[in-house]
Amino acid sequence: FVEVKTRRCNSFYRPLANWSMRQRRNLKLGARYYLRAADLSGRPIVCRFDMVELVLSPWCIHFVKHHINVRI
Repeated sequence: FVEVKTRRCNSFYRPLANWSMRQRRNLKLGARYYLRAADLSGRPIVCRFDMVELVLSPWCIHFVKHHINVRI
C-alpha cells in the first residue's frame, strides 16, 4: 500500500510531518478491509506500507522521497 503526501514548495515543513494518527489509522483499516474482500483462497498475504513525499511548485517537482515499509 502506498500513501502519497504532497506540499507546495512555499510550505515550511515536509509532507510527512503532516501525516496524522487518524490518517494512519484510516489507511490501516482500508488495507484490512481490502485484504478481507480480496479472494486469497485462505493464503496469508504479506504487505507493507510505503509513503511518498512530494514537494511541488506549479511548474515542477522539487523533492521526492520514497519511504519504504513505514510504521503505521
